[in-house]
Amino acid sequence: MNNFLRQLLDDFWRFYANSLFLLYHKAIHNGFTLAERK
Repeated sequence: MNNFLRQLLDDFWRFYANSLFLLYHKAIHNGFTLAERK
């Protein structure tokens, strides 16, 4: 049971980190395109 929970948390954090990274990357990309557009 403990192992299962650890695996679940591991997967959750990996997914969470990936989502944050993608959002961050998108925000930077959008910021650059907006700056170029001005």
